[in-house]
Amino acid sequence: MIGKLKSLILRAIDAAGYTISRKPRWKVSAEKRILKVESRKIHYGSGGRLMSGWVNVDLYPSESLIADPVRVSANLTLEHPFADGWFLYAFSEDFFEHLEQKQQLLFLVEAYRVLAPGGVLRMSFPGLEGVLMRHFSDNRLASYGQGVYDSYDVFEHKHFASRAELELMCRHIGFASVDFEIKYGESRHEPLKGLDSRVEQIGLNTYAEITK
Repeated sequence: MIGKLKSLILRAIDAAGYTISRKPRWKVSAEKRILKVESRKIHYGSGGRLMSGWVNVDLYPSESLIADPVRVSANLTLEHPFADGWFLYAFSEDFFEHLEQKQQLLFLVEAYRVLAPGGVLRMSFPGLEGVLMRHFSDNRLASYGQGVYDSYDVFEHKHFASRAELELMCRHIGFASVDFEIKYGESRHEPLKGLDSRVEQIGLNTYAEITK
């Protein structure tokens, strides 16, 4: 009955010369202004940590004690409000795990778009390997239930990507390389050195530098 009613409504709309289009939720409207920023370094999911000299992006950017921080409010699972190929360096720490897998794909494809050729995205996040070792080492249901609570529920984490999964996504999008050999605070690129701030998560977090 509902299907027939829907068909009749669509036919009536078509007969009147109108069309119905459904706009993807992830697509930015044509009217949205592309933001012009001077810095060519972007900090994704900045939260309360705003870094001087970087474009700090979060859904709700915090107030800052540093002078003249660049803060941008944006949903990073939608189209990013920046020009193609602008940023040379990008950084995110403990942001990626708050996204569902489909949102991680959308974030990565937009991070790829706004990076310049040869640009580098440095990511630090609790990876599946570290989460399993820290929270799921005792193979009992009760222990696993506690592990789910501690690793997922407490901090509203959505999806822990493994190294293999992250590399698969990045390679599919078009990134040239994914480097997992780097360690906490270390980088092959001077602007990305010393950015990691959560030493207590060594062994839990995955560190990756992804080059376009």
